[in-house]
Order: sequence, then C-alpha cells, then structure tokens
Amino acid sequence: MEEQGGRRWWLPILWGVLALLLAGLLGGALWLVLSSREEDRDSPRSTPSASATSAAPTSASPTSAAPTSETPSSSPTTTAPEEVPVPPLTGLPQATAEGLLDRLGLAYRVVYRPSELPPGTVVGTEPEAGTSVSTDDEVLLVISQARPSTGASPTTPSPTVTNTP
Repeated sequence: MEEQGGRRWWLPILWGVLALLLAGLLGGALWLVLSSREEDRDSPRSTPSASATSAAPTSASPTSAAPTSETPSSSPTTTAPEEVPVPPLTGLPQATAEGLLDRLGLAYRVVYRPSELPPGTVVGTEPEAGTSVSTDDEVLLVISQARPSTGASPTTPSPTVTNTP
C-alpha cells in the first residue's frame, strides 16, 4: 500500500509539470503566430509593388519602373527633418555638450557670456532643454567666460596660494 501512496503523491506533480509545459508550448506557438501576423501587416506595403510587378511579368519596363518608384518614396522620409529634444546641457563642460549635440545630429553655435559658473561651462541653451527641434535648426550654446574683474581680485588668490606651502 505504501508504494501505491507514493505513486499517487508524484502523479499530481507530474501532471502539473506536464500542464505547465503544454501551456508554455501553446503560449510560444501563439506568440509566433501573432508575430508572423504583425510581419504580414508590414509586408503588404511592399507586397503591392511585388504584385504589381508580377501582374505584368511579360513586360520588362514595368518591372524596372517599380524599383525606381520605390526609391523616391523612401527618399522623402529620409530627407524630412527629424525632431530631437534638446538635451539638458547646463553645467556640463563645453566639450561634453558639443559632443552630445554632435551625436544627436544637431547644429550649434557657441556664444560666450560672463557667468558665475566656471569658465568653459554651459550656462544654458536656446531653445531650452526638452524643447523639440528639427535637425535642420541650430541650437545656441551659451558658455560661461571669465568675468572681467578688478585688479584686486586676481592678485588676491595668488598670495594665498603662495602662502599655503
């Protein structure tokens, strides 16, 4: 009797594992079917041009005309300016900010203005951070420069530095 009780104890676990495997297989199959349907939705856009060329297989000129008609339709999408948000650059060094704008494909112009920030630090941008701009537009990068100061200020730090050692 103990052997039969042991078998009964393992059977529900075995059935549960088999049920989970079956559910996983069904879920995977469902995912494959749905993903292939999404690919089918994307492919009809290219399929009409293929069916148009297959509708007139006897003539070579429509077949050669189809690729040329597809090329201009893809060109306007690449020539259309892309919208990119201006990244938050305030407080970054100038070289870092310029590198970020280069990576995003944004043109920029640098302007130097006196500021409380250390020289060479980004004070701000025009347009401001987060504003969407076209890749054709130019971003104004405002960089801090050393403030023109009186003669006493630059000489004051020098004696302090020499007295420290």
